[in-house]
Amino acid sequence: MATNFWESDHLNLLVHRERLVEAHQKDRERGLTSAQIEDVKVFTILYLEDIAKNSQNLIRQRVAATACVYFRRFYLKENFCEYDPRLVGPACLFLACKSEESQVQAKALFQMLKKVSTTGKYHGLLLPDSAQLLDLEMAVLESLEFNLIVYSPYRDLAIFLQDAQTSDLAECAWAVLNDSYRTHVCLLHAPYMVAVACMHVASVLLSRSIESWLKSLNCDLDEVLEIARELMICFKQQRACISTEACNRFVEFVMC
Repeated sequence: MATNFWESDHLNLLVHRERLVEAHQKDRERGLTSAQIEDVKVFTILYLEDIAKNSQNLIRQRVAATACVYFRRFYLKENFCEYDPRLVGPACLFLACKSEESQVQAKALFQMLKKVSTTGKYHGLLLPDSAQLLDLEMAVLESLEFNLIVYSPYRDLAIFLQDAQTSDLAECAWAVLNDSYRTHVCLLHAPYMVAVACMHVASVLLSRSIESWLKSLNCDLDEVLEIARELMICFKQQRACISTEACNRFVEFVMC
């Protein structure tokens, strides 16, 4: 494992925005729009986060965040028509539990999936069996080329909040960071830049100026503003997640 982000595979795995456009070619050929593809991804990411929230602290938020990064990296190469995202999502979570040293047995994870998926908004969502979970875990590993180290913005955010003496922004900034996984920023930008942007968004939402602190940083403020704009767009456009029925319909349409 690299001792810091600048020596890690995570840095080398950041992509340019053009790479996002190249993904999911087969799904588009089969009739899904870019908006529908992103809707399915956001639905799955919220699903993973809800599994973690309902795990009775067996799965930490950071584990769910790592799973979201795996999920988004996986679909830079793969397509829904070949790998069902409803099954790949849990496999990414299973793998993230291991890589983040928060191991959960397959049987226990299956019980969590069943609990979340049998009632409420995820009722009727397809569940993987044990064999599918293990097979897809291997498929994710191979697609990621076994590069599993993910540097999380959560640690950077905690450090920055303390450095800027802005504990009053903590709750909002943390929520913004959680929501950032609904976007592609984890694929495009370094974790510390995402953390700074989350602080900036929180300061705007709470009418708290941190301009002097931002200017003291040795970072590209234009990039910070770019990330912040994308996060604000996310809040405006993706608050209403698609239903389980819509997710099933999109995936089954492209897999038929």
